[in-house]
Amino acid sequence: MKLPMGRETPRGANACPNCGNPVRTTRDGNPHRCRRASCRRLPRAACIVEGCGRPRESATLCTGHNNQKSRGRQLRALRPKRSSASLSIRDADGRKYCQDCDSWLEVAMFRTTAQFSDGLDLRCRPCNALISRMRNYRISVAHYRQMLAEQGGKCAICQEPPEPGRLLVVDHRHSCCPEKSKSCGECIRGLLCQTCNAAIGMFNENVETLRRAAAYAQGTPATKLEAFS
Repeated sequence: MKLPMGRETPRGANACPNCGNPVRTTRDGNPHRCRRASCRRLPRAACIVEGCGRPRESATLCTGHNNQKSRGRQLRALRPKRSSASLSIRDADGRKYCQDCDSWLEVAMFRTTAQFSDGLDLRCRPCNALISRMRNYRISVAHYRQMLAEQGGKCAICQEPPEPGRLLVVDHRHSCCPEKSKSCGECIRGLLCQTCNAAIGMFNENVETLRRAAAYAQGTPATKLEAFS
C-alpha cells in the first residue's frame, strides 16, 4: 500500500477505522484515526462499549474508553461531561457537588481557582488531598477506599474513626521504604489514625518493645518485663 505523492506506507501502518486510509498504529496495535479533512467530514461509528454512544477515536473505542484501556483499567461507563453552567449548581442548602466522593458539601470545602467558571475546584479539599497523597504511596484512590471499607472506616489498631476532616494514614513497612510518606506500593500494611501511626514510629516498629509496652500498660511490674522480650 502506498500513500499519495509516492510516499511509502509508514512503519506499523494500518487502516483508519473511519475512512480506510493507511495510518500508524498505537502501542497496543490499534490504528489511529487519521487527520485528513475528508475523514473528519465522515460520520464516525459509535464506541463498542454498551451504552456509550460516543464516536470512536480508535478501531473500536472512544477517547475516554481508549484511555481506560491503555491504563489497564476495566472498561466502565464514563461520567457525563459537565457544562460550565452546571459548575455553579447548588442544592437547596447552597452546597456544591464533588464529583469524586459523590457528595454535596459546603462551599468552604472547595479550593478557589480561576480555572473554572464558578471560581471553585471540581473536587473537594479532602479528595484533592487524597489523590495527592496516594501518588506518594503508589496506590490508587480506589485501592485506598477499598482498604478503608475493609477496615470499616476505622483505624486498624484503635478501631476508632478519624477525626472530622482528617484521613486515615497509609501505613507501610519502613524497612522496605524508609522515606517518610512514600512507598513502593508493595509494602502497604493498612490504614491508621494519626496517633497510632505516630506511636508505632516512636517505638521504631520494634515488636519486642511494643510487647513490653503492652504488658506494662496491663500492669506487669517493671522488674518482670524481660519475660516479654
